[in-house]
Amino acid sequence: MVLRGRICTRQAVKIVQMGGRKLKKKYFTYALVFFMMLSMLKVKAYAYSSVYYNNQIIKVGLESMKNSSALTAAVTGDYTLNGSLVKDGTSISLGIVNGRVSADGTVYDTISLIPAGSDSFLTLKSGNISRNYYGSMLFKIKSGFIYPINTVNIEDYVKGVIGYEMSDSFPMEALKAQAVASRTYGIYKIKAGSEFDVDDTTTYQVYKGFNKSFINVPQAVEATKGEILFYNGYVLSNALFSADNGGYTEDAANVWGNPVSYLQAKKDDFDDYTRYSNSKNYDWLVTYTNQQLTDILNSKLLTSGNSFVSINTSTIAFYISGRVSNLEINYLDSTGTVQTMALSKNSARTFFGLKSAMYTVTYNEEAGTYAFNGHGNGHGLGMSQIGAVNRAQAGQTYVDILAFYYDGATVENRMAGIAASALNKSNVLTGEEVTATIQGQGGSGPDYLYKYELQKDGQTIALQDYSATSTYSYTPDNKGSYTLTVYLKDKLSSNLYDDKVSLNFNVTGFADINLDNIVDIYDLVDISRNFDSNKDSSSNWDGKMDLNNDGVIDIFDLSKASEAYNTRY
Repeated sequence: MVLRGRICTRQAVKIVQMGGRKLKKKYFTYALVFFMMLSMLKVKAYAYSSVYYNNQIIKVGLESMKNSSALTAAVTGDYTLNGSLVKDGTSISLGIVNGRVSADGTVYDTISLIPAGSDSFLTLKSGNISRNYYGSMLFKIKSGFIYPINTVNIEDYVKGVIGYEMSDSFPMEALKAQAVASRTYGIYKIKAGSEFDVDDTTTYQVYKGFNKSFINVPQAVEATKGEILFYNGYVLSNALFSADNGGYTEDAANVWGNPVSYLQAKKDDFDDYTRYSNSKNYDWLVTYTNQQLTDILNSKLLTSGNSFVSINTSTIAFYISGRVSNLEINYLDSTGTVQTMALSKNSARTFFGLKSAMYTVTYNEEAGTYAFNGHGNGHGLGMSQIGAVNRAQAGQTYVDILAFYYDGATVENRMAGIAASALNKSNVLTGEEVTATIQGQGGSGPDYLYKYELQKDGQTIALQDYSATSTYSYTPDNKGSYTLTVYLKDKLSSNLYDDKVSLNFNVTGFADINLDNIVDIYDLVDISRNFDSNKDSSSNWDGKMDLNNDGVIDIFDLSKASEAYNTRY
């Protein structure tokens, strides 16, 4: 449909039975005018190449929770309401007064509830619906409703999506595939300056806050934290999915009129209604009378006086997937003139209000009815949730699953983090320099901020605050056990840090040649073996033995070592 000057999609959700479990069916419905416009537009397969991920938030309009009279918000943990403290356990009654929003009788233009801690959450009740939400909540009056907008971390958003787009009881690899697809979808929708990025309905993705009873869902999200689908360096703009594709995915060009490289038509052996019991649930039959088809015709043409005549069943054409590519309807217009309408692409599904375009049509002359026998739900683009479940049960990983449904796309982790870290040496003599080298990855890169904290025997002895320096050097003058903790954060991050690593090294005395923490006869023997050895002529040169740093290992070094003979560190 066309909304506010931009092309939008609309999805719908069906609840179906799958071996005793519920599976949500999500598909997109496009109005006929959409396809007329789309034929003149070039569809972008991707958007932007650089994504900042850490601490990423998304704004969700809670369309399903809006209320025209009253809402109740109960807080667990401390919050602030427009800057004033709201104590743990407080329940707030929200209402409408003269077009403004009220909280326990006090009227405001908008109300903002912000948690004091990351574990705080808000329980929102609208009518008979009660849901829990992390993050902050803004309440405003929108089209006569109290309208909540939840600003939440992207990971908490994904946890509130996949448990309702799938089921917590589904195989872990299927849930992980859904988590990556849903995270990609959400990340792509984030836009600066908007009232909200997505709403919580099937117009985007179903989102119902967090559910404490879920076990597998949070594990799947944490296991894939920061992972997003990319194609040629760009975030997928169409990380689409549906409950069932009827055994064949569809080419985007056959739905939208323009190709999308990672959405191709191909047989899906794991979403085969002839092989899997959970796929058989998606066979369907719809029967229409001539009068019902006349009503549909007038509704779609936005006129009256048209009269359905027939469907040309002999000329129906199909794509390789088995979905209808062309179907002709004969009808009489209001003047009695015979007209023919051709339906193609997704309109072959949406015009009749059918679950998918994968159907055949038969006419019962005696009853005067047309029977549409079909398979699957939705457009067939992207991931099949049934296919993902069957693939997971067959041993495929979530990366395997995503690779099949999004051709050529890759799963990339966009968390800013430490990719590699190393010390030039782990056993050091006093007076020797030790150097740490750090390499960052992900986030908005390639520029990161680094902080260094050095401890000796558990006590902090040096601290270097955040800077762009990715190396750290230190020359110890005392023996002991040292730990260098490196903190990294993205230059755009508001976190204390996004990743950290600890590097350990041990410092011993200058004369402990064999590093056994004792200066004794064995160290003298090691020195004597290289007696009178010059670093320019000896391949066995070892700087540790040149105790007086004159470039020669000789009697003077032996004498210097003997001063600490049998000294234990």
